[in-house]
Amino acid sequence: MQAFKDNEIGYQIEQVQSPQTIGYALTDSPVGQAAWFYEKYEQWTDHDGGPDRALSRDEMLDNITLYWLTATAASSARIYWQSMCNFEEHEIKVPVGYSQFPRDIHETSRRWVQERYPTLVHYNELHKGGHFAAWEQPERHRQVHGGWVAGVRV
Repeated sequence: MQAFKDNEIGYQIEQVQSPQTIGYALTDSPVGQAAWFYEKYEQWTDHDGGPDRALSRDEMLDNITLYWLTATAASSARIYWQSMCNFEEHEIKVPVGYSQFPRDIHETSRRWVQERYPTLVHYNELHKGGHFAAWEQPERHRQVHGGWVAGVRV
């Protein structure tokens, strides 16, 4: 968590403090928006040499284009401001399943998860995957999580 705070929290701080500014900048420049997203793919995917080893260029461009065509960079940034300015912890009453991926934004221990989610029914540590794990490895995600909804086998 400290490494994340020291090296990678800038995007979050920008969106918490000035979501409209970054939103307008990203909505105004397709190159800026592509660079913003690509940097996140580079930092947050589990890859060996570049994000295009975890996600295809077409997949990355499709996602970037979706934000571009819908002009939703500002609204997607604003959720950080809304979440952090009005944050209150609430008790989670439904069953919780949690998977920790080695290249996610930050790692959390099982103990930390259990303390925050007393209704934890499934915990898993995987050997591969980043922040976009279900997108990076859809087959693996389905094997691990397929058939489970809110911790209940369906």
